[in-house]
Amino acid sequence: ATSQKQFNLAKKKMIQTINRRLVSRRIACRRTAASWHQELVIDRSRRFETTEQAGWTANIQKNIDVVIESLSKKRATTLSLRQMYEMASLKSASLESRRLWMARYLHRELPIRMCQRISELKRLPYGIGELADVVWIINTYSNHVLKLLETDFPENEMQEKRFAYVVESTLKDKVSVPRLLARAVRTGTPDLCQKGHGEYLKEIDTAMNIFFTSRIGLRLLVDHYLSLREGFGGEISSTCRPAQIAHEAGLLATNLVRKQHGNSPQVQVRGNLDATFTYPPQHCRYILLELLKNATRATAENFSTSIESHEHLPPVEVIVVAGDEDISLKISDVGGGFTRTQKRSACSWFFSSYDFPAQDTTEQEEPQTHSFLNDPGLLTSGHGIGIPLSRITARYFGGSLELFGLQGYGVDAYVHLSRLGTDCENLPSRVRFSPASRDSTLF
Repeated sequence: ATSQKQFNLAKKKMIQTINRRLVSRRIACRRTAASWHQELVIDRSRRFETTEQAGWTANIQKNIDVVIESLSKKRATTLSLRQMYEMASLKSASLESRRLWMARYLHRELPIRMCQRISELKRLPYGIGELADVVWIINTYSNHVLKLLETDFPENEMQEKRFAYVVESTLKDKVSVPRLLARAVRTGTPDLCQKGHGEYLKEIDTAMNIFFTSRIGLRLLVDHYLSLREGFGGEISSTCRPAQIAHEAGLLATNLVRKQHGNSPQVQVRGNLDATFTYPPQHCRYILLELLKNATRATAENFSTSIESHEHLPPVEVIVVAGDEDISLKISDVGGGFTRTQKRSACSWFFSSYDFPAQDTTEQEEPQTHSFLNDPGLLTSGHGIGIPLSRITARYFGGSLELFGLQGYGVDAYVHLSRLGTDCENLPSRVRFSPASRDSTLF
């Protein structure tokens, strides 16, 4: 009886030991999964339990469509422009701590926002989401999401560097998505481009505006983080100089047009040359460069037969005015103008001066895709996105972009860029609490 009691006691202790080990292993497995992705977990019914990193990755790869669908339904965490500016200019915190804070924020946010963009692309009307170019974008975004999910949550400086490498290597390309999506819209729906389909075109324009408005927020966060890593003060500058940016953009536009057409008008900048305000300089530069490329190219083409190549073309004028609420710029050219019908189409994703090559629907679309993106004709033409994307960028921060043309003479473009204040507290109400326009689907 005594030996049986000792045996039962030993058996009980052994079972308790085994149970403790099993519990500790389960806890370790959960901690491993949590360290791979801190808060980013799939709905509880679809949570992937795994004991190894390889198992986690395999589950994600196998169920990437489920992951994307689940993440696209999550609500993104808003980060206001004021918070971004204050975080970048905070003197009491070291640059390393600010980078680490931003990396942790992006580790959660980027997969969510990219999955939302994928969902928007799949929902594009009239079969656009099934075109070869759009499928290529969706697959590219899906691969980016997979790489981000596989990256360790940045707990220290070394992990932050690895995360920054993944972000920079996967999201540094800023031109492929807009150009390929513009080609898909223009060449993939030829029947809709005919007269009598205004409602269809308006629906597609609205869907494109929503996608690119949301994408600006995604790009802003990424560029802000990478700017911090390079030792700069983030993407928002308290000393943005629009006159200087217009001068630099004018030189670049002039060189591009001269290279393609053999001659180009000069860009003259007048007005408040010393005006400064708080604004993201890269966004200001993009808007002005697109407008100046259009203006200089139109002027060069308009006078190509009436003026010898060695003679000077009429200049493109830029006037900078510093108002109480915004910085205003007027860009004037004598490039021949446009009709009132063309004005209504100028901000549409279906209007372009570039002759798009047709899409290749075979399995060889990727080489043809890269060939299209390297076409020299894209340097000076709007390829369908210059004006609408510039207008979205201006509106994103509460500004505006308007075009007024005189057929047979030229075009005046009016750009209004809102003053964001020294601490970004003067944002318009629609963008005050998040870096997104009110028609963005992010918030």
